[in-house]
Amino acid sequence: LVPVRGALTGPESGSEKDSEDARRSRGGKPAAVYGDGAEQPHLPVGEQAPAGAAPGLSDERPPWMQVAVLVGAQLMLNLGMSQVVPVLPYYAQEAGLTASGLGIVLAFPSASRLLVNMPLGRLADSHGRKPLMVAGTMLTAIGVVGTGVAMPYGLLGLLPFRLLVGLGSASSMVGSGAMVADLSDRAPAHRAKIMGFQQAVLACAWSSGPALGGFMAEQYGALNSFYAAGAGVMLCSLGYAALPETLLDKGKVPGGKGAAAKPSPLELLLPVKRSGGLAGMFVLGRKSREILRSADQRLLIAISGSNAISQACFMAVVPFHLAHWGAGPASLGAVFAIISAVYMIAMPVGSALADRIGSKRELVVVGSIASQVSFGALALVDSYESFVGVLILSNLAGGIAGPAVGALTAEVTPQPIRGRALSLHRTAADLLGLVSPVGLGMLADVYSNPMAILASASAMAVMTGATGVESLYRSSDSAAANGPAGGRGARKMIF
Repeated sequence: LVPVRGALTGPESGSEKDSEDARRSRGGKPAAVYGDGAEQPHLPVGEQAPAGAAPGLSDERPPWMQVAVLVGAQLMLNLGMSQVVPVLPYYAQEAGLTASGLGIVLAFPSASRLLVNMPLGRLADSHGRKPLMVAGTMLTAIGVVGTGVAMPYGLLGLLPFRLLVGLGSASSMVGSGAMVADLSDRAPAHRAKIMGFQQAVLACAWSSGPALGGFMAEQYGALNSFYAAGAGVMLCSLGYAALPETLLDKGKVPGGKGAAAKPSPLELLLPVKRSGGLAGMFVLGRKSREILRSADQRLLIAISGSNAISQACFMAVVPFHLAHWGAGPASLGAVFAIISAVYMIAMPVGSALADRIGSKRELVVVGSIASQVSFGALALVDSYESFVGVLILSNLAGGIAGPAVGALTAEVTPQPIRGRALSLHRTAADLLGLVSPVGLGMLADVYSNPMAILASASAMAVMTGATGVESLYRSSDSAAANGPAGGRGARKMIF
C-alpha cells in the first residue's frame, strides 16, 4: 500500500585507506560491498556509490525538517487517494462494470506510465526532483476528480482522466522517491529510520483514509470521495513546492563532463533525434542496461512488480470476493484501516532490524516471501473474519520488510542514476499493473476469485524467490572474495 524507494551516491575523497577506515568507524560498510558479486563495467567518475554520505553532506544527523515537510505533503496525498480505494470498485459496479471492466479501468494509468517512466527518470537526474513532484501532483489532482465525474459515462469517458492520473503519478513518484533517498544520503546510518518514518506516517493515512472514504460514499455519495482526493493531492503539491531541490550538480548530465552537454527537458522526454525515432523512448540506454545487470536491482524490480500484482488483485478481485460475505465500501475501508494499522506497528520493528543487521537482503527476501505466501492463503479462508486475520499476517511480514527494501535501494543505487533506476522499478511495476488487473479479472470471471488470488500470490513468490536467491548468492560471493574489510576489486562494480 505504501510505495517506498531510495538511493545513494558521491565521488570518493582522500585516500582509499582513510575513507574505508572512516566508514568502518561510523559503523557503515566499505565501498567494496556495493556490488552483487559480478564483474561489471566502471561507472563514470563520480557515479560510484560509497558507503558514506554524498559530497558536502554530513551523515551525523538526519535532515528531519525537510523529511517532515516531504512526508507531511505525502500524508495529504495519501489521505486523499486512499479515500477512493474502497469506493472505486463499487462505484464501477454501479456503472455496470464487471471484474474485467474494472481491471481495464485500473490498467489505464499503468499504460500512460509505461510511456513516460524512463524519460521522466532522465529528467529527474538532469533537471531535478522538485519540478516533477509539483507538476505531477497537479496533474494527478485533475485526473482523480475527473475519474469520479466521468465514471457514469463508461470506459471511453474515463480514459483521458485515468491516463492523466498515470502521467501525473509517474512524474511525482519518480521525483519524490529520488528526493527522499537524496535526503537519506545525509545520514546513511539512519537510512532505514528515515524510510520507516515515511512509511509509518503514510500508513496512518491508509488506516484512516479508506474508512473515511467508505463512510462518505455510503452517507453522501461516491463522488464526494473523489473531490476529497483531489483536494488532498493539491495540498501535497503545495507542500512539495515549499521544499528545496536536493539533486547535487543540478543540470549536469550523469556521466557527462559538465553542464554544457545538458539537453533540454523536451529532448529528454521525447528523445527522437538522439535515439532514432519514437521507438527510442522504449530502448534501454547503456546506463539502464548496466542497472539491470545488478542482481540487487533485479530483486528490487521484482518486488516492485510483486507490489503491482498485489495491488491489482486487491482492487480487481478482492472486492468481489468480499461481496460474498456482504461486504460493501465501508467494510473494504475497514480492511484497509486494519492492515495499515498493522503496518504502523510492524515498521518500527523493521526499521530497527534494517539498521542493525549488516546486510538487508535477507530481511527483504524473507519478509517479502512470507507476506506473499500469506497473501495466497487468502484463497483458502471461508469467512470474513478469517480473511482479515490472514491479511493481518501478510501485512505484518510486509511491514517488517518494508524499511529494509527502501534502505537496500538506497545502498545500491548511486545518486547520478537514481532517477533511471527508480524509473526501471516503476516501469516493471506498471507493465504488470497494466496486464495484471485485466488478467486477474478475467481469471476471476472465468474460474473463481480464489483462483485469481492464488495465481497472483504464486507469481509474486516466484519472482521474489528467484531474484532473491540470486542476490543473496552474488552478495555472499562478493563478501567472500573481498574479505571482511573489502577490497579494491569491488570498486569495478556498478553498485
